[in-house]
Amino acid sequence: MTPEQQHGHPIEPAGRPGRGFVLSGVVLMVLAVAGAVLATLALGGSLDLDSFDRDVVLPQGSSAAVPGSLEFRVIEDIDSPERTMSVGVLLRPDTASVHDATSCTITDEFGAEVTLRDGVESDTFASNRLPTDVRPFLVAKDLGPGDYTATCAVDPAADTGEPSGPSGEPSEGEAVPSGTEVTIEVGRVVTMGEVFDFAKPAFGIIAALVLGGFVGFVGLVLLVVGLVIGNRARRPPQPQW
Repeated sequence: MTPEQQHGHPIEPAGRPGRGFVLSGVVLMVLAVAGAVLATLALGGSLDLDSFDRDVVLPQGSSAAVPGSLEFRVIEDIDSPERTMSVGVLLRPDTASVHDATSCTITDEFGAEVTLRDGVESDTFASNRLPTDVRPFLVAKDLGPGDYTATCAVDPAADTGEPSGPSGEPSEGEAVPSGTEVTIEVGRVVTMGEVFDFAKPAFGIIAALVLGGFVGFVGLVLLVVGLVIGNRARRPPQPQW
């Protein structure tokens, strides 16, 4: 039997009071900082800031008259050879009547037609040659490296130029005014899906920082609690009068 037990004194637990809280807090804070740094380094490498700099190559000029064809080339991405590109078709003048009267196709170097869809508001031309405030007429998604040809023609039935509106003018969306020169241009298009794919690593970094901040805060609280407990334990006992 120890002297403390003989005199009825309580037995103090081994170790300094609050030490466990301090150690837990320090460990959590170190893990939070290390995890956030590692996640930023790992995911930051996936952020390809140059991915939107690519554009199509136009070997025979930047535009072509309609009816007619415009050849373009999707070059291989050196850093990621399997990366594809979305390409948009722009008609000038960019009006509803021209859109309704014009039909376009895109074929690859083997003559096979590429699937096209209508342009939407979220589609944006990434080329410096084309305006970013207008949506493409048509978009070909996921074109791999190779040579392509965009061919457009005006529907003869729609391109009559005959008055069809109440004021004697061609109704918008029904006919192209006689003598209108229509041209076609093509360029790289950034779709909403590409923007989301680009932002995925950024979302991961933000999530890692938020989680790291939460874990670090918990560690800080444990550290403070441990220090307070240890400080109180070191205080000399108050004399009993």
